[in-house]
Amino acid sequence: MKNKLAEILERLRLGHIDLSRKQVVAGFDGFIDSIQKVILTHSENRTEYFNAVEQFGQYISAKKHGGLSLETEELFKKIGGNVPIMAHALAQFGIKAHCIGAFGFPHIHPVFSAMHANTVIHSFADPGITSALEFSDGKIMLAQMTDLNQADWESLKQRIGIEQIIEIVEGSDMICLLNWSEVRHCSEIWKGILKEVFPLINPKRKLKAFFDLADCSKYSSGQIKKALELIRQFSAFCDVTLSLNKNESSLVYQAIHQSSCEDAEIIGPGILQFLDIDTLIIHTAARSMAWKDGNMYQAETFMLANPLISTGAGDNFNA
Repeated sequence: MKNKLAEILERLRLGHIDLSRKQVVAGFDGFIDSIQKVILTHSENRTEYFNAVEQFGQYISAKKHGGLSLETEELFKKIGGNVPIMAHALAQFGIKAHCIGAFGFPHIHPVFSAMHANTVIHSFADPGITSALEFSDGKIMLAQMTDLNQADWESLKQRIGIEQIIEIVEGSDMICLLNWSEVRHCSEIWKGILKEVFPLINPKRKLKAFFDLADCSKYSSGQIKKALELIRQFSAFCDVTLSLNKNESSLVYQAIHQSSCEDAEIIGPGILQFLDIDTLIIHTAARSMAWKDGNMYQAETFMLANPLISTGAGDNFNA
């Protein structure tokens, strides 16, 4: 792994000049993540935490006929949401990253001052609050949406300004449209971009568009399919990439084909054929796969048995 990481760092170093000439714009979420562990037992000298999601689930299930009180311990607060985490990572490569999202309104929340100097924040709402319960094999995210549930395309235009949105998008090499699942009016915002932004941008300058739906398990197959049909419309203006984790890819395949499948090598082409986009990515804990121009590419991941933190792993992968 050390050799692979060294190779990646060297490629980033050599590509720094090219990357420093690039600009991206990402939207439209924004959270403050409270990273927590759930306490199993506590004594004067020792605290034991729930180690695995299954252990935590079994404990809760065993208490189903009575009351249950659990204590969490906050490890730290950090920037949260797909937009700030991915943009922060991209900015560290030297890329200028415009973030349009919920970072505090009318004043930016102090937690976002930790974002890289290459990021430019444009905020239209107060951030959501996420309690991220960390386990060795996964995480449970409990979100309070605050203003995000009310933020729509009209409020975004009013607070950011349609002229500024057009200027930022036109000056960018890539637009990252993230976290459809947690931004209630996300589909409406995407429609606004398709109708009011892209038609006013120079058609000779074809951008790249990067999509990540995030965990869409709370939505019906019909709702997911409508989001996919919107993504397909972006191909008229952009080279489109969609990135999905294992769970999300299964849900998307189910929405398209009305049947379940667990084999990524079947799921990938089945999704790509429906969307007719430039690139599809599916990333799992063990390997990552991409389909482009009729070819499939894959690589093993840097699997860590006991990660220090897993919140934001997908966003850093995307970056």
